[in-house]
Amino acid sequence: MASEQPTPEFDASLPHHARPKLRPVQGFPAKANEQPVLGLRDAQQVSERVVFTGPMAQFLLPSMDGGHTVEEIVRAGSTRATEAGAPQEALAGFTLDATQKLIAQLDGAGLLEGPTFEAMLAALREQFDASDVLPPGPTADFADAIVNAEKKQQEARDATDDEKETLG
Repeated sequence: MASEQPTPEFDASLPHHARPKLRPVQGFPAKANEQPVLGLRDAQQVSERVVFTGPMAQFLLPSMDGGHTVEEIVRAGSTRATEAGAPQEALAGFTLDATQKLIAQLDGAGLLEGPTFEAMLAALREQFDASDVLPPGPTADFADAIVNAEKKQQEARDATDDEKETLG
């Protein structure tokens, strides 16, 4: 049985909350209580956590680039949604409070740049380093890289030998 994660709280004094920077995420459609929702997961698979939010959040996410305040994100999201023809009742959801809650959820899931993500990455690296056996994907990539490097070195040696024969 999965343990329940505590609900993260927004803290404006944290730089990564005040100007959030979204990490690479994948969005996917889902349903919650028969209502459409937007699922967000870590595209790099560092975090296993997923955030489910309303589809209108798609208009907020592009401004979460580390250069905008929460207020600017809300305004930009509202503008994008309006330009996309979103219904007026949906625009009412673009509030400071709702956006702060979304930022806290994204941070709690490790989907924002910041200490939560850094801790997840450190734990992943520690787990990887502690393993005696490398996972098949990275091992194959590493072996391919070694073979390709050796092949390039051999081709360079062969080219040098050919030049010597031509000059000799």
